[in-house]
Amino acid sequence: MVNVPFYRIVAIVWMSVSFFLQIWWFQKRHRQPWSTETSAQFERLLVKQAVTYRETAIRLQGLLIKFGQFLSTRADLLPDIFLRELSALVDQVPTVPWEKIRPLLDAAWGGAYGEVLERISVAPVASASIGVVYKGYLHSGEAVAVKVRRPGIERIIRADFQALRIVTFLMRRFTKLGKMADLPALYQQVVNIIGNELDFQKELANGEYFAQRFHDAPGIEIPSYYAQYSTRSVLVMSWVESARVTDLAFIEEHGLDRHDIAQRLVRSFAIQLFQGGRFHADPHPGNILLREDGTIVLIDFGMIGTIRDEDARAIRALIEALIFGNADQVVESLERLRFLLPHADKAALRDVVMALFRAYTSKNTPRFDDAAFERILIDVQNTIKKQPIQLPSEFAFLGRTLSTLVGVLHIIDPGIDLVAVARPVVMDWLNAQGDAKTEREDDLKWLRIVRDWASPLVQLPELLTDSLRAAERGREDDRRQHYERMTQQAYLRNHLFSFIVFALTGVGAYLAWFLHKWSLFDGTGFICVISLVIMWQIRRKHRRFLQRLRRNI
Repeated sequence: MVNVPFYRIVAIVWMSVSFFLQIWWFQKRHRQPWSTETSAQFERLLVKQAVTYRETAIRLQGLLIKFGQFLSTRADLLPDIFLRELSALVDQVPTVPWEKIRPLLDAAWGGAYGEVLERISVAPVASASIGVVYKGYLHSGEAVAVKVRRPGIERIIRADFQALRIVTFLMRRFTKLGKMADLPALYQQVVNIIGNELDFQKELANGEYFAQRFHDAPGIEIPSYYAQYSTRSVLVMSWVESARVTDLAFIEEHGLDRHDIAQRLVRSFAIQLFQGGRFHADPHPGNILLREDGTIVLIDFGMIGTIRDEDARAIRALIEALIFGNADQVVESLERLRFLLPHADKAALRDVVMALFRAYTSKNTPRFDDAAFERILIDVQNTIKKQPIQLPSEFAFLGRTLSTLVGVLHIIDPGIDLVAVARPVVMDWLNAQGDAKTEREDDLKWLRIVRDWASPLVQLPELLTDSLRAAERGREDDRRQHYERMTQQAYLRNHLFSFIVFALTGVGAYLAWFLHKWSLFDGTGFICVISLVIMWQIRRKHRRFLQRLRRNI
Protein backbone atom coordinates (compact mmCIF):
# COMPACT_ATOMS: atom_id res chain seq x y z
CA MET A 1 0.00 0.00 0.00
CA VAL A 2 2.81 2.44 0.84
CA ASN A 3 4.16 2.03 -2.71
CA VAL A 4 0.89 3.15 -4.35
CA PRO A 5 1.46 6.72 -5.64
CA PHE A 6 -2.08 7.98 -4.90
CA TYR A 7 -1.94 6.65 -1.34
CA ARG A 8 1.43 8.31 -0.74
CA ILE A 9 0.25 11.67 -2.09
CA VAL A 10 -2.89 11.62 0.06
CA ALA A 11 -0.97 10.54 3.18
CA ILE A 12 1.71 13.22 2.81
CA VAL A 13 -0.68 16.05 1.92
CA TRP A 14 -3.14 15.11 4.67
CA MET A 15 -0.37 15.02 7.27
CA SER A 16 0.82 18.47 6.17
CA VAL A 17 -2.67 19.99 6.10
CA SER A 18 -3.41 18.61 9.56
CA PHE A 19 -0.23 20.29 10.83
CA PHE A 20 -1.30 23.63 9.32
CA LEU A 21 -4.80 23.38 10.79
CA GLN A 22 -3.54 22.44 14.25
CA ILE A 23 -1.20 25.43 14.36
CA TRP A 24 -3.86 27.78 12.94
CA TRP A 25 -6.45 26.65 15.48
CA PHE A 26 -4.00 26.98 18.36
CA GLN A 27 -3.04 30.52 17.33
CA LYS A 28 -6.72 31.35 16.85
CA ARG A 29 -7.52 30.25 20.40
CA HIS A 30 -4.47 31.88 22.01
CA ARG A 31 -3.81 35.47 21.05
CA GLN A 32 -0.28 36.76 21.49
CA PRO A 33 1.57 37.70 23.61
CA TRP A 34 1.55 34.20 25.07
CA SER A 35 2.02 33.29 28.69
CA THR A 36 4.65 30.78 29.79
CA GLU A 37 2.01 28.06 30.02
CA THR A 38 0.68 28.82 26.53
CA SER A 39 4.20 28.70 25.07
CA ALA A 40 4.74 25.34 26.76
CA GLN A 41 1.49 24.04 25.23
CA PHE A 42 2.60 25.19 21.78
CA GLU A 43 5.94 23.42 22.22
CA ARG A 44 4.13 20.21 23.14
CA LEU A 45 2.05 20.55 19.97
CA LEU A 46 5.22 20.92 17.88
CA VAL A 47 6.79 17.89 19.55
CA LYS A 48 3.68 15.85 18.77
CA GLN A 49 3.80 16.95 15.13
CA ALA A 50 7.52 16.20 14.84
CA VAL A 51 6.98 12.70 16.23
CA THR A 52 4.13 12.17 13.76
CA TYR A 53 6.36 13.25 10.87
CA ARG A 54 9.20 10.99 11.98
CA GLU A 55 6.91 7.96 12.36
CA THR A 56 5.25 8.64 8.99
CA ALA A 57 8.64 9.05 7.32
CA ILE A 58 9.86 5.74 8.71
CA ARG A 59 6.66 4.03 7.52
CA LEU A 60 6.51 5.54 4.02
CA GLN A 61 10.27 5.89 3.43
CA GLY A 62 11.13 7.49 0.08
CA LEU A 63 11.37 11.27 -0.05
CA LEU A 64 10.12 11.83 3.50
CA ILE A 65 13.35 10.43 4.94
CA LYS A 66 15.53 12.55 2.67
CA PHE A 67 13.39 15.65 3.07
CA GLY A 68 13.36 15.24 6.84
CA GLN A 69 17.15 15.06 6.88
CA PHE A 70 17.24 18.11 4.62
CA LEU A 71 14.91 20.11 6.89
CA SER A 72 16.88 19.08 9.98
CA THR A 73 19.49 21.69 8.92
CA ARG A 74 16.97 24.50 8.31
CA ALA A 75 16.97 26.35 11.63
CA ASP A 76 15.68 29.40 9.72
CA LEU A 77 12.48 27.54 8.80
CA LEU A 78 11.63 25.30 11.75
CA PRO A 79 11.79 25.62 15.55
CA ASP A 80 14.49 23.79 17.52
CA ILE A 81 12.02 21.30 18.99
CA PHE A 82 11.02 20.12 15.52
CA LEU A 83 14.65 19.99 14.39
CA ARG A 84 15.65 17.72 17.27
CA GLU A 85 13.05 15.15 16.26
CA LEU A 86 14.03 15.34 12.58
CA SER A 87 17.69 14.87 13.44
CA ALA A 88 16.74 11.44 14.81
CA LEU A 89 15.77 10.28 11.32
CA VAL A 90 18.25 7.74 10.02
CA ASP A 91 18.51 6.55 6.47
CA GLN A 92 17.98 2.87 7.31
CA VAL A 93 15.35 0.92 5.43
CA PRO A 94 14.52 -2.76 4.99
CA THR A 95 16.71 -4.67 2.58
CA VAL A 96 15.50 -5.84 -0.82
CA PRO A 97 15.35 -9.60 -1.57
CA TRP A 98 18.07 -10.79 -3.95
CA GLU A 99 15.39 -12.19 -6.26
CA LYS A 100 14.32 -8.60 -7.04
CA ILE A 101 17.87 -7.26 -7.39
CA ARG A 102 19.22 -9.88 -9.79
CA PRO A 103 16.91 -8.93 -12.72
CA LEU A 104 17.94 -5.29 -12.27
CA LEU A 105 21.62 -6.21 -12.62
CA ASP A 106 20.95 -8.34 -15.69
CA ALA A 107 18.94 -5.54 -17.32
CA ALA A 108 21.53 -2.86 -16.51
CA TRP A 109 24.40 -4.91 -17.97
CA GLY A 110 22.46 -6.27 -20.93
CA GLY A 111 23.02 -9.90 -19.99
CA ALA A 112 23.60 -12.24 -17.08
CA TYR A 113 25.39 -10.53 -14.19
CA GLY A 114 27.81 -13.45 -14.15
CA GLU A 115 29.41 -12.07 -17.31
CA VAL A 116 30.74 -9.16 -15.22
CA LEU A 117 31.02 -10.62 -11.73
CA GLU A 118 32.60 -13.89 -10.76
CA ARG A 119 30.50 -13.91 -7.60
CA ILE A 120 28.48 -11.52 -5.42
CA SER A 121 27.12 -11.62 -1.89
CA VAL A 122 23.44 -12.46 -1.74
CA ALA A 123 22.99 -10.43 1.44
CA PRO A 124 23.59 -6.66 1.07
CA VAL A 125 26.31 -5.02 3.15
CA ALA A 126 24.39 -1.72 3.32
CA SER A 127 20.85 -0.55 2.60
CA ALA A 128 19.57 3.01 2.18
CA SER A 129 16.47 4.73 0.83
CA ILE A 130 17.90 5.06 -2.71
CA GLY A 131 20.23 2.09 -3.17
CA VAL A 132 21.42 -1.25 -1.83
CA VAL A 133 25.14 -2.17 -1.71
CA TYR A 134 26.62 -5.65 -2.27
CA LYS A 135 30.18 -6.97 -2.20
CA GLY A 136 31.28 -8.70 -5.38
CA TYR A 137 34.36 -9.90 -7.26
CA LEU A 138 35.28 -9.27 -10.86
CA HIS A 139 36.65 -12.11 -12.99
CA SER A 140 40.07 -10.47 -12.57
CA GLY A 141 39.80 -11.15 -8.83
CA GLU A 142 39.32 -7.53 -7.74
CA ALA A 143 36.86 -6.95 -4.91
CA VAL A 144 34.23 -4.34 -5.75
CA ALA A 145 31.24 -2.65 -4.14
CA VAL A 146 28.13 -2.89 -6.31
CA LYS A 147 25.44 -0.28 -5.59
CA VAL A 148 22.03 -1.06 -7.09
CA ARG A 149 19.10 1.35 -7.17
CA ARG A 150 16.08 0.06 -5.27
CA PRO A 151 13.33 -1.31 -7.54
CA GLY A 152 10.46 1.12 -8.07
CA ILE A 153 12.16 3.96 -6.22
CA GLU A 154 11.83 6.38 -9.17
CA ARG A 155 8.05 5.97 -9.24
CA ILE A 156 7.86 6.45 -5.47
CA ILE A 157 10.03 9.57 -5.53
CA ARG A 158 7.99 11.07 -8.40
CA ALA A 159 4.79 10.62 -6.38
CA ASP A 160 6.45 12.18 -3.35
CA PHE A 161 7.58 15.13 -5.47
CA GLN A 162 3.96 15.71 -6.53
CA ALA A 163 2.86 15.62 -2.90
CA LEU A 164 5.65 18.01 -1.91
CA ARG A 165 4.65 20.39 -4.69
CA ILE A 166 1.06 20.47 -3.40
CA VAL A 167 2.27 21.07 0.16
CA THR A 168 4.58 23.85 -1.03
CA PHE A 169 1.68 25.57 -2.80
CA LEU A 170 -0.50 25.35 0.32
CA MET A 171 2.29 26.73 2.50
CA ARG A 172 2.87 29.66 0.15
CA ARG A 173 -0.85 30.40 0.01
CA PHE A 174 -1.97 29.97 3.59
CA THR A 175 1.00 30.17 6.01
CA LYS A 176 3.32 32.89 7.25
CA LEU A 177 6.27 30.67 6.44
CA GLY A 178 5.32 30.91 2.79
CA LYS A 179 5.82 34.68 2.94
CA MET A 180 9.11 34.48 4.85
CA ALA A 181 10.94 31.80 2.87
CA ASP A 182 11.62 31.16 -0.79
CA LEU A 183 9.68 27.90 -0.89
CA PRO A 184 9.76 27.42 -4.69
CA ALA A 185 13.56 27.59 -4.60
CA LEU A 186 13.60 25.16 -1.68
CA TYR A 187 11.35 22.75 -3.59
CA GLN A 188 13.48 23.00 -6.72
CA GLN A 189 16.64 22.40 -4.69
CA VAL A 190 15.19 19.22 -3.18
CA VAL A 191 14.04 18.01 -6.61
CA ASN A 192 17.47 18.63 -8.13
CA ILE A 193 19.47 17.04 -5.32
CA ILE A 194 17.29 13.94 -4.93
CA GLY A 195 16.96 13.63 -8.70
CA ASN A 196 20.73 13.60 -9.01
CA GLU A 197 20.97 10.89 -6.36
CA LEU A 198 18.71 8.68 -8.46
CA ASP A 199 21.15 8.87 -11.38
CA PHE A 200 24.28 6.89 -10.50
CA GLN A 201 26.01 8.23 -13.61
CA LYS A 202 26.12 11.63 -11.91
CA GLU A 203 27.51 10.08 -8.75
CA LEU A 204 30.16 8.43 -10.92
CA ALA A 205 31.10 11.83 -12.41
CA ASN A 206 31.26 13.36 -8.92
CA GLY A 207 33.46 10.53 -7.67
CA GLU A 208 35.89 10.99 -10.54
CA TYR A 209 35.92 14.76 -9.88
CA PHE A 210 36.91 14.27 -6.24
CA ALA A 211 39.44 11.58 -7.15
CA GLN A 212 41.16 14.14 -9.36
CA ARG A 213 40.89 16.86 -6.72
CA PHE A 214 42.47 14.73 -3.98
CA HIS A 215 44.89 12.71 -6.09
CA ASP A 216 47.91 14.25 -4.36
CA ALA A 217 46.38 14.89 -0.92
CA PRO A 218 48.34 12.97 1.73
CA GLY A 219 46.27 10.58 3.83
CA ILE A 220 43.08 11.05 1.76
CA GLU A 221 41.74 8.44 -0.65
CA ILE A 222 38.82 8.28 -3.07
CA PRO A 223 37.77 4.81 -4.34
CA SER A 224 38.35 4.07 -8.00
CA TYR A 225 35.26 3.65 -10.16
CA TYR A 226 34.55 1.20 -12.99
CA ALA A 227 32.81 3.38 -15.55
CA GLN A 228 32.45 0.49 -18.02
CA TYR A 229 30.18 -1.36 -15.57
CA SER A 230 28.29 1.68 -14.18
CA THR A 231 24.86 2.79 -15.44
CA ARG A 232 22.05 5.05 -14.21
CA SER A 233 20.91 2.29 -11.84
CA VAL A 234 24.16 0.43 -11.02
CA LEU A 235 27.43 1.83 -9.69
CA VAL A 236 30.62 -0.23 -9.35
CA MET A 237 33.64 0.94 -7.35
CA SER A 238 36.66 -0.60 -5.68
CA TRP A 239 36.03 -2.33 -2.36
CA VAL A 240 37.59 -0.62 0.67
CA GLU A 241 38.52 -2.72 3.71
CA SER A 242 37.96 -0.21 6.46
CA ALA A 243 35.93 0.91 9.43
CA ARG A 244 33.86 3.99 10.13
CA VAL A 245 35.95 7.00 11.09
CA THR A 246 34.07 7.18 14.41
CA ASP A 247 34.96 3.58 15.35
CA LEU A 248 37.15 4.48 18.33
CA ALA A 249 37.86 0.82 19.14
CA PHE A 250 39.29 0.37 15.61
CA ILE A 251 41.43 3.49 16.07
CA GLU A 252 42.81 2.26 19.39
CA GLU A 253 43.38 -1.27 18.09
CA HIS A 254 45.62 -0.04 15.27
CA GLY A 255 47.39 2.64 17.30
CA LEU A 256 46.16 5.57 15.22
CA ASP A 257 46.40 9.21 16.33
CA ARG A 258 42.88 10.56 16.80
CA HIS A 259 44.05 14.19 16.69
CA ASP A 260 45.91 13.63 13.43
CA ILE A 261 42.85 11.96 11.89
CA ALA A 262 40.66 14.89 12.90
CA GLN A 263 43.16 17.41 11.53
CA ARG A 264 43.34 15.70 8.14
CA LEU A 265 39.58 15.45 8.02
CA VAL A 266 39.20 19.18 8.74
CA ARG A 267 41.73 20.06 6.05
CA SER A 268 40.06 17.82 3.48
CA PHE A 269 36.70 19.53 3.96
CA ALA A 270 38.17 23.01 4.38
CA ILE A 271 39.69 22.62 0.93
CA GLN A 272 36.26 21.74 -0.46
CA LEU A 273 34.39 24.53 1.32
CA PHE A 274 36.78 27.46 0.98
CA GLN A 275 38.30 26.97 -2.44
CA GLY A 276 35.03 26.85 -4.37
CA GLY A 277 33.62 24.21 -6.64
CA ARG A 278 31.87 21.05 -5.49
CA PHE A 279 31.84 19.73 -1.93
CA HIS A 280 30.67 16.51 -0.28
CA ALA A 281 27.34 17.46 1.30
CA ASP A 282 26.70 14.30 3.33
CA PRO A 283 29.77 13.62 5.54
CA HIS A 284 28.11 11.33 8.09
CA PRO A 285 30.27 8.55 9.64
CA GLY A 286 29.05 5.95 7.14
CA ASN A 287 30.52 7.99 4.27
CA ILE A 288 33.92 8.60 5.92
CA LEU A 289 35.96 5.41 6.29
CA LEU A 290 39.32 4.68 7.88
CA ARG A 291 41.93 2.18 6.74
CA GLU A 292 44.24 0.34 9.13
CA ASP A 293 47.12 2.67 8.21
CA GLY A 294 45.03 5.76 9.05
CA THR A 295 44.12 6.73 5.48
CA ILE A 296 40.78 8.53 5.30
CA VAL A 297 38.49 7.25 2.53
CA LEU A 298 35.59 9.42 1.32
CA ILE A 299 32.69 7.61 -0.38
CA ASP A 300 29.12 8.22 -1.60
CA PHE A 301 29.13 11.35 -3.75
CA GLY A 302 25.43 11.31 -4.55
CA MET A 303 24.64 14.39 -2.46
CA ILE A 304 26.90 17.21 -3.64
CA GLY A 305 26.80 20.96 -3.06
CA THR A 306 28.47 23.72 -5.05
CA ILE A 307 29.98 27.06 -4.08
CA ARG A 308 29.73 29.40 -7.05
CA ASP A 309 32.43 31.91 -7.88
CA GLU A 310 30.15 34.91 -7.30
CA ASP A 311 29.16 33.48 -3.91
CA ALA A 312 32.82 33.05 -3.03
CA ARG A 313 33.40 36.73 -3.84
CA ALA A 314 30.38 37.74 -1.74
CA ILE A 315 31.64 35.66 1.19
CA ARG A 316 35.03 37.33 0.87
CA ALA A 317 33.34 40.77 0.89
CA LEU A 318 31.44 39.73 4.01
CA ILE A 319 34.68 38.73 5.75
CA GLU A 320 36.30 42.05 4.80
CA ALA A 321 33.25 43.94 6.10
CA LEU A 322 33.45 42.12 9.42
CA ILE A 323 37.15 42.95 9.69
CA PHE A 324 36.70 46.67 8.95
CA GLY A 325 33.39 47.06 10.79
CA ASN A 326 31.48 48.14 7.67
CA ALA A 327 27.81 47.53 8.44
CA ASP A 328 26.60 48.63 5.01
CA GLN A 329 28.86 46.10 3.31
CA VAL A 330 27.71 43.37 5.71
CA VAL A 331 24.08 43.95 4.74
CA GLU A 332 25.01 44.25 1.06
CA SER A 333 26.96 40.98 1.21
CA LEU A 334 24.07 39.20 2.90
CA GLU A 335 21.82 40.48 0.13
CA ARG A 336 24.26 39.28 -2.54
CA LEU A 337 24.27 35.88 -0.85
CA ARG A 338 20.44 35.91 -1.00
CA PHE A 339 19.93 35.80 2.76
CA LEU A 340 17.59 38.82 2.51
CA LEU A 341 14.28 38.73 0.71
CA PRO A 342 13.41 41.81 -1.40
CA HIS A 343 11.17 43.45 1.22
CA ALA A 344 13.64 43.22 4.11
CA ASP A 345 14.24 46.43 6.10
CA LYS A 346 17.92 46.97 5.37
CA ALA A 347 18.09 50.08 7.54
CA ALA A 348 16.94 48.14 10.61
CA LEU A 349 19.40 45.34 9.87
CA ARG A 350 22.21 47.87 9.44
CA ASP A 351 21.39 49.37 12.85
CA VAL A 352 21.63 45.95 14.47
CA VAL A 353 24.97 45.23 12.79
CA MET A 354 26.29 48.64 13.86
CA ALA A 355 25.23 47.93 17.44
CA LEU A 356 27.21 44.70 17.36
CA PHE A 357 30.27 46.42 15.91
CA ARG A 358 30.17 49.22 18.48
CA ALA A 359 29.75 46.73 21.30
CA TYR A 360 32.94 44.94 20.31
CA THR A 361 35.07 47.91 19.18
CA SER A 362 34.17 50.62 21.69
CA LYS A 363 36.95 51.30 24.18
CA ASN A 364 34.36 52.25 26.82
CA THR A 365 32.37 49.03 26.59
CA PRO A 366 33.63 45.97 28.50
CA ARG A 367 34.38 43.32 25.87
CA PHE A 368 32.95 40.50 27.97
CA ASP A 369 29.99 42.24 29.59
CA ASP A 370 27.50 39.36 29.67
CA ALA A 371 24.52 41.59 30.41
CA ALA A 372 25.30 43.93 27.50
CA PHE A 373 25.95 40.98 25.21
CA GLU A 374 22.63 39.42 26.17
CA ARG A 375 20.79 42.68 25.47
CA ILE A 376 22.40 42.90 22.04
CA LEU A 377 21.45 39.30 21.26
CA ILE A 378 17.84 40.02 22.23
CA ASP A 379 17.80 43.02 19.88
CA VAL A 380 19.28 40.91 17.09
CA GLN A 381 16.75 38.12 17.60
CA ASN A 382 13.80 40.53 17.70
CA THR A 383 14.95 42.25 14.52
CA ILE A 384 15.55 38.99 12.68
CA LYS A 385 12.13 37.66 13.65
CA LYS A 386 10.52 40.74 12.12
CA GLN A 387 12.54 40.59 8.92
CA PRO A 388 12.14 38.28 5.91
CA ILE A 389 15.51 36.58 6.37
CA GLN A 390 16.11 33.10 5.04
CA LEU A 391 18.88 30.61 4.53
CA PRO A 392 19.10 30.29 0.73
CA SER A 393 18.35 26.77 -0.37
CA GLU A 394 21.72 26.45 -2.11
CA PHE A 395 23.45 27.11 1.23
CA ALA A 396 21.33 24.62 3.14
CA PHE A 397 23.66 21.75 2.24
CA LEU A 398 26.65 23.83 3.28
CA GLY A 399 25.09 24.23 6.73
CA ARG A 400 24.23 20.53 6.82
CA THR A 401 27.80 19.63 5.85
CA LEU A 402 29.35 21.79 8.55
CA SER A 403 27.01 20.66 11.32
CA THR A 404 27.43 16.98 10.41
CA LEU A 405 31.19 17.30 10.15
CA VAL A 406 31.51 19.05 13.51
CA GLY A 407 29.54 16.22 15.12
CA VAL A 408 31.92 13.65 13.61
CA LEU A 409 34.98 15.63 14.75
CA HIS A 410 33.61 15.91 18.27
CA ILE A 411 33.49 12.12 18.47
CA ILE A 412 37.01 11.65 17.10
CA ASP A 413 38.80 14.47 18.93
CA PRO A 414 36.62 16.58 21.27
CA GLY A 415 39.48 18.98 22.02
CA ILE A 416 40.35 19.92 18.43
CA ASP A 417 40.89 23.62 17.64
CA LEU A 418 38.95 23.98 14.41
CA VAL A 419 40.06 27.58 13.84
CA ALA A 420 43.76 26.77 14.17
CA VAL A 421 43.53 23.75 11.90
CA ALA A 422 41.45 25.42 9.18
CA ARG A 423 43.23 28.79 9.27
CA PRO A 424 45.95 28.03 6.66
CA VAL A 425 43.36 26.75 4.20
CA VAL A 426 41.14 29.78 4.78
CA MET A 427 44.10 32.08 4.11
CA ASP A 428 44.84 30.29 0.84
CA TRP A 429 41.17 30.62 -0.13
CA LEU A 430 41.10 34.36 0.62
CA ASN A 431 44.28 34.95 -1.35
CA ALA A 432 42.95 32.99 -4.34
CA GLN A 433 39.93 35.25 -4.94
CA GLY A 434 41.67 37.37 -7.56
CA ASP A 435 41.03 40.82 -6.12
CA ALA A 436 42.03 39.93 -2.55
CA LYS A 437 43.83 42.68 -0.67
CA THR A 438 45.87 40.27 1.40
CA GLU A 439 48.36 37.77 0.10
CA ARG A 440 50.02 36.61 3.32
CA GLU A 441 48.84 35.91 6.83
CA ASP A 442 50.93 38.84 8.08
CA ASP A 443 48.74 41.17 6.04
CA LEU A 444 45.62 39.89 7.79
CA LYS A 445 47.28 40.50 11.15
CA TRP A 446 47.97 44.07 10.01
CA LEU A 447 44.28 44.49 9.18
CA ARG A 448 43.37 43.38 12.68
CA ILE A 449 45.77 45.96 14.11
CA VAL A 450 44.13 48.65 11.98
CA ARG A 451 40.71 47.54 13.21
CA ASP A 452 41.68 47.57 16.90
CA TRP A 453 43.81 50.75 17.06
CA ALA A 454 42.25 52.91 14.37
CA SER A 455 38.65 52.15 15.23
CA PRO A 456 38.00 55.75 16.48
CA LEU A 457 39.10 57.09 13.07
CA VAL A 458 37.04 54.47 11.30
CA GLN A 459 33.98 55.29 13.41
CA LEU A 460 34.26 59.07 12.85
CA PRO A 461 32.89 59.04 9.28
CA GLU A 462 30.34 56.47 10.40
CA LEU A 463 29.09 58.89 13.08
CA LEU A 464 28.91 61.73 10.54
CA THR A 465 27.08 59.47 8.13
CA ASP A 466 24.69 58.42 10.91
CA SER A 467 23.85 62.08 11.57
CA LEU A 468 23.07 62.68 7.91
CA ARG A 469 21.08 59.47 7.70
CA ALA A 470 19.04 60.41 10.75
CA ALA A 471 17.60 63.39 8.86
CA GLU A 472 17.12 61.27 5.77
CA ARG A 473 15.40 58.59 7.83
CA GLY A 474 13.03 61.24 9.17
CA ARG A 475 12.08 62.13 5.62
CA GLU A 476 11.73 58.42 4.85
CA ASP A 477 9.36 58.08 7.82
CA ASP A 478 7.22 60.92 6.43
CA ARG A 479 7.15 59.29 3.02
CA ARG A 480 6.29 55.94 4.57
CA GLN A 481 3.44 57.45 6.59
CA HIS A 482 2.12 59.15 3.44
CA TYR A 483 2.32 55.84 1.60
CA GLU A 484 0.46 54.09 4.42
CA ARG A 485 -2.32 56.70 4.35
CA MET A 486 -2.66 56.43 0.57
CA THR A 487 -2.71 52.63 0.77
CA GLN A 488 -5.34 52.74 3.50
CA GLN A 489 -7.54 55.03 1.39
CA ALA A 490 -7.05 52.83 -1.68
CA TYR A 491 -8.20 49.74 0.23
CA LEU A 492 -11.29 51.58 1.48
CA ARG A 493 -12.15 52.91 -1.99
CA ASN A 494 -11.72 49.50 -3.62
CA HIS A 495 -13.73 47.83 -0.88
CA LEU A 496 -16.56 50.36 -1.28
CA PHE A 497 -16.57 50.02 -5.06
CA SER A 498 -16.66 46.21 -4.85
CA PHE A 499 -19.53 46.39 -2.36
CA ILE A 500 -21.52 48.71 -4.63
CA VAL A 501 -21.00 46.39 -7.61
CA PHE A 502 -21.95 43.40 -5.44
CA ALA A 503 -25.12 45.09 -4.20
CA LEU A 504 -26.26 46.28 -7.64
CA THR A 505 -25.59 42.97 -9.39
CA GLY A 506 -27.19 41.12 -6.48
CA VAL A 507 -30.38 43.13 -6.88
CA GLY A 508 -30.18 42.69 -10.66
CA ALA A 509 -29.77 38.93 -10.30
CA TYR A 510 -32.77 38.76 -7.97
CA LEU A 511 -34.95 40.73 -10.39
CA ALA A 512 -33.78 38.61 -13.33
CA TRP A 513 -34.62 35.44 -11.40
CA PHE A 514 -38.01 36.86 -10.42
CA LEU A 515 -38.77 37.81 -14.05
CA HIS A 516 -37.34 34.52 -15.43
CA LYS A 517 -34.74 36.37 -17.52
CA TRP A 518 -32.21 33.56 -17.30
CA SER A 519 -29.54 35.01 -19.60
CA LEU A 520 -29.59 38.24 -17.59
CA PHE A 521 -29.58 36.19 -14.40
CA ASP A 522 -26.47 34.30 -15.52
CA GLY A 523 -24.57 37.50 -16.33
CA THR A 524 -25.51 39.45 -13.21
CA GLY A 525 -25.07 36.40 -11.00
CA PHE A 526 -21.59 35.76 -12.37
CA ILE A 527 -20.54 39.39 -11.83
CA CYS A 528 -22.07 39.29 -8.33
CA VAL A 529 -20.01 36.23 -7.38
CA ILE A 530 -16.82 37.71 -8.85
CA SER A 531 -17.32 40.99 -6.98
CA LEU A 532 -17.92 39.03 -3.77
CA VAL A 533 -14.63 37.17 -4.23
CA ILE A 534 -12.79 40.41 -5.00
CA MET A 535 -14.34 42.08 -1.96
CA TRP A 536 -13.22 39.18 0.23
CA GLN A 537 -9.68 39.36 -1.19
CA ILE A 538 -9.50 43.13 -0.59
CA ARG A 539 -10.74 42.69 2.97
CA ARG A 540 -8.17 39.95 3.59
CA LYS A 541 -5.29 42.03 2.21
CA HIS A 542 -6.49 45.08 4.15
CA ARG A 543 -6.52 43.09 7.39
CA ARG A 544 -2.97 41.88 6.74
CA PHE A 545 -1.89 45.45 5.96
CA LEU A 546 -3.31 46.65 9.30
CA GLN A 547 -1.58 43.80 11.12
CA ARG A 548 1.76 44.82 9.60
CA LEU A 549 1.15 48.41 10.68
CA ARG A 550 0.43 47.30 14.25
CA ARG A 551 3.61 45.20 14.34
CA ASN A 552 5.69 48.16 13.16
CA ILE A 553 4.31 50.56 15.77
